[in-house]
Amino acid sequence: MLGERRAKKFLDLLRNTDGSWKPPLQCKTPLERVVQCYISPTKSRRREVTEKLSKRALTAISQQIPDKKVQALKVDGIITVYWKGLLKIIPYADGSFDLEWHVELAESLGINREVVAAALERTGRQNFDDV
Repeated sequence: MLGERRAKKFLDLLRNTDGSWKPPLQCKTPLERVVQCYISPTKSRRREVTEKLSKRALTAISQQIPDKKVQALKVDGIITVYWKGLLKIIPYADGSFDLEWHVELAESLGINREVVAAALERTGRQNFDDV
């Protein structure tokens, strides 16, 4: 709650009196690289990307095995089938991501991993620096 209020106040500081936005806030990383800062009262950019990729993976997997109970733990980027971990999505700041599969479970269910990977690739580059 407190963090959410502080983020909202900070976001309000980024607006001009006429309602237009000021130029994006930029910060230096420890490696002296200038990056755009992302501030949200509710979610980090990494969380948003993880949830979006999880939703796409859930859809792609559910289409392949419609008779099974497939669920997404979107915050963690985990897809489960009957609560057994099937897939973990690990997004990186450069927009790439890794998929860690429970290979035996995927093969026993007849899931085509390439189809799922292609569905996630179609989401486009999800760079954390984008606002």
